[in-house]
Formats: sequence, structure tokens, C-alpha cells
Amino acid sequence: MEAYGCCKVLKEDNLISWDGETPFSTVYDDIYYSKGSGVEEVEHVFLQPNRIRERFLEGETSIGELGFGTGLSFLVTWDVWIECGKKSPLNFYSVEKYPIDAKEFERIDGHWPDLKSLSSLLRLETSELEEGWNKFSFEDSSICLHLWVGDVNDFLNEMKKQSKKIDSWYLDGFSPSKNPEMWVGDVMSLVADCSIEGTTFSTFTSVGQVKRNLRQAGFQVEKIPGFGKKRDMLAGEKQSG
Repeated sequence: MEAYGCCKVLKEDNLISWDGETPFSTVYDDIYYSKGSGVEEVEHVFLQPNRIRERFLEGETSIGELGFGTGLSFLVTWDVWIECGKKSPLNFYSVEKYPIDAKEFERIDGHWPDLKSLSSLLRLETSELEEGWNKFSFEDSSICLHLWVGDVNDFLNEMKKQSKKIDSWYLDGFSPSKNPEMWVGDVMSLVADCSIEGTTFSTFTSVGQVKRNLRQAGFQVEKIPGFGKKRDMLAGEKQSG
């Protein structure tokens, strides 16, 4: 691990409660993923709309994520990267304001038996985090996880300052009604600043204000079928200009 922050993260107590077997954020009063179908949700909401398999076969890929949470989206993406033959480097940039305590992960990871080997490696590497940038390398450095611990605005401004450009965005910061700061126009503008023409995004939400913020930031946006009982979600790509 390479850590670029200045101090250890001060862990919050009682970040997670349990709704049956589903982890529930006490900070945002929302679930981390759908009950009993987290892996399938990641596939439907993030991998398919962003054409992740296609990107892995084309060459080096940079994925950005707002809301690392349990790390499930990263793990599913890693698993698909292996499925695609490990042919191209992957840089995965994510942000998490409230990292989950390591002791909670044993119960969480128990729900993803097919990802157990990958989740064990991830938990081992990320057991100690610093505020700011933390970098972790996997698969002989073919995969790099760049995890920012702190505020989303600081994360995106650092990305912009370092001229990082993302190919696909997973916008996964809890419900806009529960975590409105993640979905405001200024955040979506910074997302656009870290994107190129043709950068794709997807998100579970279909809230009108989020759609308007993304469009104002320069993204083409459309509603597509949501996951499970959710009728709609948003996906699209960065336009020129």
C-alpha cells in the first residue's frame, strides 16, 4: 500500500446496522446494496451500461466511483477483468468519507462466496487507511485501486488538479434524498471535468434534479430500466464541447 495522506482515519462507531442480512448505513439511513442481490445489482447498474467488458478488451481502462462503500463494485469489476483475460491495465479511482471497520467485513463478505478470494486480498490491503489518497496494487500491478478517504469535493478537485481522466463513472453515493451533497450540480460539474468526450456514466437513481445536473454538466442522459423493482435508472455519456 502507498498512502499519501497525513494521518490515520478516525473510525466512526456504529457505521453499520443490519436489515436482516443486508448492511445498512446509520450515517445515511440507507442500504449499501439490494437485499440478497448485490452482485447482480452491480452488473446491471454499473457494468452493463458502461460497457465494462468491451472496455477491458479494448485496452487500458480508468473507472471512477463516487461511494466506495463495501467495495462490492470494485470486487465485481475486478472479477470481470479476470473473466476478460487480464489483458489490459485497470485504474480504479474511488472515494469514501466513512470507511467501514474491518470487523464488519467478515459478515459482509460472507454473502459473496464467489468473490471470497478477491475480497480477502482487498480487506488485507485496506485494513489501515490514511486520510487522502491510498493506493493499492493487485494482479502484479495490473490493477491499481486509488482510494480517497474524505470529502467528494476534495477527491474530485484532486483528480482535476492531477489531470486524471475517467472512461466510466459509477455514481453510487446512496440515494439523493439521503445524501444530497453527493449529487449537487457542483459535484457533477467536477465529474465532467475529469471526463473526456465519450466517457460513460450510470447510476441507480432517476431523480429529475440529478438528471438536470448531469445534463448541465455536459452529459447526454437517458432513462433505462432499473434493477429489480426499481423502474428506472440513469445512464449516458459526456458530449463534446
